[in-house]
Amino acid sequence: MSTEDIEALKREIKLLKRENRKIIRDNELLRLANDQTARAQEFIQKENYRQNYYNNQILRTTPNIIILTDDHLNVKMVSNIFFQYSKHKETEISLGLTLEDMLKGEFPGDALADFMIRSRAALAGETIYPYVVGGSLNGNSFHMQIGLNAMVADDGKIMGLNIVFVNMTEIAEARERAEAANKAKSAFLANMSHEIRTPINTMLGMNEMIIREAVNKDVQGYAENISRAGKTLLSLVDEILDFTKVEKGKLELYPSRYELGSMINDLINMIQGKAEEKGLTFEVDIDPGIPHELYGDEVRIKQCISNLLDNSVKYTKQGTVKLGVGYHTVDEDHISLEIHVADTGIGMKQEDMERVFSPFTSMDEIRTGSAGGSGLGMSITKDILELMGTSLSVDSVYGKGSTFSFDVVQKILSSDPIGRMIDKFSQSDADKKKKYKALFSAPDVHLLVVDDTDTNLLVIRGLLKNTGVQIDTVLSGVEAIASVNNNDYKYDVIFIDHMMPGMDGIETLERLKRLAGDDDPTVYIALTANAISGAREKYLEKGFDDYLSKPVDGEALERMLMRYIPESKQSIPADDKPEIVPGETTDKDIIPRWIYDIPGLDVESGIKNCGGEDSFLRILKTFYETLDQKKREIIGYFFQKDLKGYTIRVHAMKSSSRIIGAGKISALSEQLEAAGDAGDITFIENNNDALIGLLDFLQGRLVLFDEISDDLISIDDRQLRECYQCIYESSQMMDFGMVESILDQVKEYKLKSADEVVFKEINEHLMQLDWDSIVELVK
Repeated sequence: MSTEDIEALKREIKLLKRENRKIIRDNELLRLANDQTARAQEFIQKENYRQNYYNNQILRTTPNIIILTDDHLNVKMVSNIFFQYSKHKETEISLGLTLEDMLKGEFPGDALADFMIRSRAALAGETIYPYVVGGSLNGNSFHMQIGLNAMVADDGKIMGLNIVFVNMTEIAEARERAEAANKAKSAFLANMSHEIRTPINTMLGMNEMIIREAVNKDVQGYAENISRAGKTLLSLVDEILDFTKVEKGKLELYPSRYELGSMINDLINMIQGKAEEKGLTFEVDIDPGIPHELYGDEVRIKQCISNLLDNSVKYTKQGTVKLGVGYHTVDEDHISLEIHVADTGIGMKQEDMERVFSPFTSMDEIRTGSAGGSGLGMSITKDILELMGTSLSVDSVYGKGSTFSFDVVQKILSSDPIGRMIDKFSQSDADKKKKYKALFSAPDVHLLVVDDTDTNLLVIRGLLKNTGVQIDTVLSGVEAIASVNNNDYKYDVIFIDHMMPGMDGIETLERLKRLAGDDDPTVYIALTANAISGAREKYLEKGFDDYLSKPVDGEALERMLMRYIPESKQSIPADDKPEIVPGETTDKDIIPRWIYDIPGLDVESGIKNCGGEDSFLRILKTFYETLDQKKREIIGYFFQKDLKGYTIRVHAMKSSSRIIGAGKISALSEQLEAAGDAGDITFIENNNDALIGLLDFLQGRLVLFDEISDDLISIDDRQLRECYQCIYESSQMMDFGMVESILDQVKEYKLKSADEVVFKEINEHLMQLDWDSIVELVK
C-alpha cells in the first residue's frame, strides 16, 4: 500500500468518525424528542381522561337531556337523564343509532319531522334559535325547549351537533295555571259588573221618575244626588268591563262623526257640578278655531278626558281645575287635538309617576296611602290612548299640582270653527234645570217591551206614561212571539233585552222577523246593559234597527221613539203649553202599615233600592203578582233536574228579592245559584224546599194586596173592547199564556164593577182551562 493510499484511508476514517459522532448526536436528540413526545402523549392522555371524566359527570348529573352526534347525525353520547324518559337502553347508544331513529315516536304529530329539518339546517351551519315543543317520552308528557348547536373543530369544520332539551313542563303548567286564573278573574269581573248593572238600571230608572214627579225641592235635591252617585257607580262598573276587554285584547275603537262642541259640553256638564261642590274653580280654555265636526271615537276620547278631570277634581282640595283643548294642523284633512287637564292639587312624587298607570292601583294609594276607587281609570286611559296611537304625558310637582296631556289625530269633516265654547256654557247646571215635559204624545202607537226582569218593564212604563203610548210588556222571547202572533194590531216599536234565559234577544229578533215577513214595518231596538262603544254597530249587524243602553235615560228613550214612530201618529206639545207635572207628593203614608209588619221584609231597604215609597209599593205588588209563576218555574226546573234553567231562575229570584228588601230569600237564592254553578246537586236538594217555604210565607203575607183598592187609571172603552176581543180570539186557540198576559195587564187599570166581575170569572175559568166558558162569557 502506498503512502498515498494510507493517507487517503486516514482521511476516510476521519470522515467516518465525524459522521459517527453526528449520528450519535442525532440519536441523542431523537431520544430526547421521543421522551418529550412520550411525556406530551401522557399529558394529553391524562387531560383526555380528565375531560372525559368531567363530560361524563356533566352528562350523568345534568337535569337536561343532552345528545351529541357526529356530522352524519349518528348519536355518540347522551346524558343519563335521557333514559328516564326514553324506551332506549344505554347499550343501544353504544351500538349506534341515528338521531331520527332514537327519537321516533317520542314527538307529537309533525314535530319530529320539523326537528330533523332544523337539525340538518344546524349541521349545515345555519343559526337555529331555541324553540319549545310538547310531547311525551316513554309515556311522560313534557314541554321541552330545544337548543341545536353545531360543534366546530379548530379548522372550522362542523364535527356534529350538541342538542340540549330543557324541561319547561313545570313552567308551562304554571303559566297555564296563571292564565286560567287570569281568565277566571276576568270572567268573574265581567260577570260581576254585568250583574251589578241590573239593580243600578232599576235604581236610576226609578230615580228619574222621582226627579220628574217630585214637587218638593228637597226631594228633588236628594234624587239628583242619587242620580250622580248612581252614575258614578255605573262608571266604576264600566271601567271594570273595559279592563276585562283590555286583558282579552278585545278593546276596540269605533270611529264615527261627532261634534266637538257637543262633546265638550257633555264634559263641562259632567264635571262642573262636582267641582262646585268642592268649592273649586273650573276653567275651560277652548281654542275657538278648532274645526267643530270631526271623525273619530268620540266615546273613548270623552272617556279619557273624563277620567283625567275626575281625578283632578278628586285630588284637588282648593284652587282650580282647568280643561284646555287646542289643536294643530296635520294635513288638509286631519288635525291633532291637544288635550290638557291641569289642577292645583297635591301632585305626585317623581318615583310614583309610573304607578299611576298600574291596574287596581288607585291615586289614593299613591297620593295618600289609602284605597279609593277602582284604580282602573288611569290604566284604561293609557290603554285607550295607546290603541289610538298616542300616549299620556304627566307633569307633576309634589304639593303643587299636576298636568295631564295627550294629542290625538282626528279627521276633519267640517272646517267651520267651534267658536267660543266658554260663552256658550257659562251657566251652571242649576240655572238650566227645567221641569220634565213629555217631548211628544202618541196614543195610537203600540209598543212591546221584552225583558226578563219585571222591574225593568216597570221602569219603561213609568218613563213613557206621559206620552200616551200603549205599552205591552212580556218576560220572554216566547211570550213576545205569542203577543205579536195573537194581537190584531201591529207594533210600531219592539224593545228586546239581549241577555234573557232560554231564547235570548238575538234569537227572539230572528224569529219575530221570520214571523213578520219581508214587508215588516216594525222597528226593533236592542235594550241591553252592554253599554260599550260600538255596541250599536254590532246590534245593527244582528238585524236591530237601533240600540238603547240600560239604565234607560228618559229623554233618550223619548227622542229615539220620536225618530222611529210615524210622524202621523205623534203630536209635539207647543212651547206655550203648560209643563206636565205629574202627581204631587203628599204627607200621606203611601205604604200600608201591614207591609212594615211582614217578618223578613226590610221595607226601608226596599224603598232605597226602588227609589221611593210609591215605586217600592208598585214593585212589591208586581213581585207578589208574579210570584206564583216564578215558584212554578223554580220547582219545575228542580224536578226536571235542569241545572242550567234552575240556576237562571234562582239568579233572577236573588236580584228581585234583594230589590224589595227580602234579604233571607235573596241570600238563600244566591247560595243556590252558586251551588248550581258548581254543580252541587246535594246542596240544592237540601235547600230548595227552604227557598219555596220562604216564598210561600212571603206570598201569604202579601195576599192583602188583593184587598187594596188602588187609585188606578180608568181603562177607556176602546182598550176594554180590544182586551175582550183578544181574550175571545186567544181562548178559541186555547192560548193560556196570552189570556194570562192580558189579565195581568188589565190589573193595572181601574175597571167598572161589572167588568171587574167578568175578568174575575175569566180568570177562574182559565185556571180550570174551561175555554168554552170564557168564549161564551166574552162573546
